[in-house]
Amino acid sequence: EEFLAFLGIDSAYYWLQSGGEHVFAQCGLSIDHQCEASRESWEKYELAVLDGRLKLAASLADDAGESVRSRAEVWYANFEKHGRLYFGFNAYVARHAEA
Repeated sequence: EEFLAFLGIDSAYYWLQSGGEHVFAQCGLSIDHQCEASRESWEKYELAVLDGRLKLAASLADDAGESVRSRAEVWYANFEKHGRLYFGFNAYVARHAEA
């Protein structure tokens, strides 16, 4: 709940990986393929995003750079605290459901 609040959403928008098909169906899509990233690849991705955000922050004026740096570090800290334990990094291939 704390991590969802940090993301600005509540549990009404969260669904378990195994039960997410209904979300795609509501959009008129069906899932052809679904995969979940390994913990190692997910961490590598998050570290790359953090690195990019920190480089951007270093290129900005003091106040703007500090704001970007601070938000990037808070995001990564929340990923470390919550994301690794509760969420997966998923990819989907979906198609429009046939009428």
